[in-house]
Amino acid sequence: MKGSLQTNVLHVAHVLDIEDSIRACLDAGIGWELIVTGKGPFSVEDNLSVIRKIEIGVLVTKDGGFKGASLKSWKPQGLRTAKL
Repeated sequence: MKGSLQTNVLHVAHVLDIEDSIRACLDAGIGWELIVTGKGPFSVEDNLSVIRKIEIGVLVTKDGGFKGASLKSWKPQGLRTAKL
């Protein structure tokens, strides 16, 4: 993550509002102003709200078995996607 922050591309983390998640973001070099927190599970509409508000163009997600939002559900939003 630290290397990718040098690309001048805005990186935003959408994580659970728990200390471990926030600390992982900060340790990865993501500043407080780029961390969006909330209480999961995040629905498709929750995620779409963040995507629209911040005007996200690329979505990188974990393979966590989240039932509400498969990668194909983001395609109609014009997002490029990647799963870790």
